[in-house]
Amino acid sequence: MISQEVIDVVKRLKPNAYSDEDLLSWISDVDCYIRSNIVKYYGTDVITTEPGITTYSLPPGVRFEDIEYVFFNGRRVDKYNFPLVGINGNGNFININPNQKITVTIHYLIRLPRYRYVEYISKPGEITFGINYIQTSGAEFKNLLTEDLIEISGCTVNKSNNKQAVIKSGTTTQIEFDDNTFTAGAEPGVITIKRILNDNLIVPEPYDKMYKEYLFAMIDFHNREYESYNNNVIMYNNTLEEFAKWYKQRSPIDRYSKIYNIW
Repeated sequence: MISQEVIDVVKRLKPNAYSDEDLLSWISDVDCYIRSNIVKYYGTDVITTEPGITTYSLPPGVRFEDIEYVFFNGRRVDKYNFPLVGINGNGNFININPNQKITVTIHYLIRLPRYRYVEYISKPGEITFGINYIQTSGAEFKNLLTEDLIEISGCTVNKSNNKQAVIKSGTTTQIEFDDNTFTAGAEPGVITIKRILNDNLIVPEPYDKMYKEYLFAMIDFHNREYESYNNNVIMYNNTLEEFAKWYKQRSPIDRYSKIYNIW
């Protein structure tokens, strides 16, 4: 299931005033939680200590709390035993206090980035098309990445440019596509560029109903419909627990994978 499919179903079954951006943010809540607590992916980094140096930088984006265990000179040390070997840390740094040169391999949790809602709306006359690019003379293109599928609308000079296309590369002022994607020319009006919400979600059938249950609950919560909210939270937590049990039965044993309800 992809994110837009969940959003479409929720809007059909429970009409509401919340934007696709809001709904996508709540979907992100679910998958970020699952990736951090159930379906875990790990990265590694090797630190070779030097006598007299105790503080070392972690890889970009990795924080000390993301580390779940280390191999300390070839011996596994779990997080709760770090003080026994002189390891602590904070933020993007780890402190190691050996009195000799040793090798420490850290194993850290890879967190799922939140799903991106991107809608770029130009001012009149700011957008120019080439056969393989879109260029702006106005506000910069932000949060659009290579391989994003986008939808362009608002073209009046070359209406065939109102289409979906995949970004191949780009800068903050020009995004590029395959050759002959567009008809070249300037557009006098307002052009809208939206990222298609085609994120592949983590949870498979039949447990993917938890996305709808969570969104129903969040809509109820923000609408102050607390009885309905409580019912949807119960259903969500039940599905979440069922998925966690199913995943553990069919995956390699991971002593760190534990299930805690969000609510």
